[in-house]
Amino acid sequence: MFRYRKIVLIAILYFFVSHINIAAQNKYEIIPGKGIGNISIGKCKDSVLYIINSKYTEKTFKEEKESFVNADLTYLPAFILGFDKVIVFDDFPIYQVYKAYFKQDSLNCIVLTSYGFNSDKAIAKYKTKNHIGFLSAKSKVIKAFGEPEKTVELKDNEIDFIYWSKGIEFVLEDDQVVVINIFKPIDNSVK
Repeated sequence: MFRYRKIVLIAILYFFVSHINIAAQNKYEIIPGKGIGNISIGKCKDSVLYIINSKYTEKTFKEEKESFVNADLTYLPAFILGFDKVIVFDDFPIYQVYKAYFKQDSLNCIVLTSYGFNSDKAIAKYKTKNHIGFLSAKSKVIKAFGEPEKTVELKDNEIDFIYWSKGIEFVLEDDQVVVINIFKPIDNSVK
């Protein structure tokens, strides 16, 4: 009987401590090359869908490639890493994840977006350890991460800063971060 109580007490204590640790984690911290909160590079599709908890559509590689018909795919991390499925989320109840790319059921690229949020305060919580996130200025990105390993001029005052070896990409519009891609770091020989 005493042993049973001890096991139950240990189980309750474990449950309590594990919930404190989960609550202490910043679910909006962006970790380059790793993920955001509980969504990490390498997780299976079902786990990611469970965490994000949003309506979505699923596209094949071919369908996604067709949506980039006029784009240079040679510099996009998702296309360099390869994927066979992409999940496009319809709304953002918990995370600002717009797209999640999977190769053989393993997450390899996450696209976070500031679009669709009506509040700057809501998107301000999405930050890297060195305080770079949505609406960060171009100069702050460079100060925190250094010069980009690849810079791509896009349309309509957009510029793309890619840090291959760190596993993060920032899309800036009017010199402010509007999209953040997190991906498995890419070796120089792949670029």
